[in-house]
Amino acid sequence: MSHTASNPLSILKTRLRTAAAAAALLLSTGAQAADLNALIWCDHADPALLQPFE
Repeated sequence: MSHTASNPLSILKTRLRTAAAAAALLLSTGAQAADLNALIWCDHADPALLQPFE
């Protein structure tokens, strides 16, 4: 174990950075929640799959 890993301030900073990155990711992906990205093979789509997005 390294010296910095046992430092409580270092651990707190690492966890805060991780939490901030996770929050930024969650907030940035919410803006595109209305988009539907689906792979449709051979021009066939199940109507039940697409119905909620019409």
